[in-house]
Amino acid sequence: MKLRNFLIVVLLFILGGVLACIFFHDRDEPTNDAAIDSPIEPKLKRPVRKNAARSASAKKMNVMTDGLSGGGGEMGYRAQCTKTVSFDERTGILRMESDLMCDGSAEYCINCELNEYGEEVRLTIFQDCGDEPTGCVELERNEYGEVIAASVDDGCDGHPSHCVNYTRNDYGDVVEDHIDRNCNNVVDEGEENTCMAYEYDEDGRIIRQRIGVCGREPTRCADHEYDFAAGIRRETWDSNCDGTVDFCRVKV
Repeated sequence: MKLRNFLIVVLLFILGGVLACIFFHDRDEPTNDAAIDSPIEPKLKRPVRKNAARSASAKKMNVMTDGLSGGGGEMGYRAQCTKTVSFDERTGILRMESDLMCDGSAEYCINCELNEYGEEVRLTIFQDCGDEPTGCVELERNEYGEVIAASVDDGCDGHPSHCVNYTRNDYGDVVEDHIDRNCNNVVDEGEENTCMAYEYDEDGRIIRQRIGVCGREPTRCADHEYDFAAGIRRETWDSNCDGTVDFCRVKV
């Protein structure tokens, strides 16, 4: 269960941009050594959505804070620290050491395979940074490079444990993500899949979030408010969607 929660958090970080943050900075020029601290320029470039530029700063704020949103359980509400990031030009692997407790010790290492666009398409997770992989994630992207599906294999044995499908609006915002327990895109008898829905304002900022079993009324609700000048997002969470605020979370 701990590993599964972590894999879901990893997916949120991919969407939220923990690894994408690397690409917000200037890339280093390639050196004679195989390992550098960030990838070289991608060979190909994706087309850009005509509707994408609603508010670049708002989207950047969402990117930097969404990775801290819940994937369920304690781990869903915890930030992680990154000890080191390196890129091997020979293999095309971006490697990140992940320190969940931010205590200076890496609990996981993550190898990211990049495509010709410089985007992550496969993640391999190594618990305690050991030699044997303990989890794998395959990412499917659309023509704009946005993640539209993910397959999670808890044991890296080639048999996915669950999949996640993402529905996006014309701006590229995720309006719904759907956890498919059997990876068949069908709700089988007795199967309860999780759906999360998101609403945005005209600037592309998340203002409302709903979580629950697909096809039923949501069981967790959140409203989002912004102090944009201070770079703060405040979330009010209603654990039962009954109109009563149960707790608040502020992200700076």
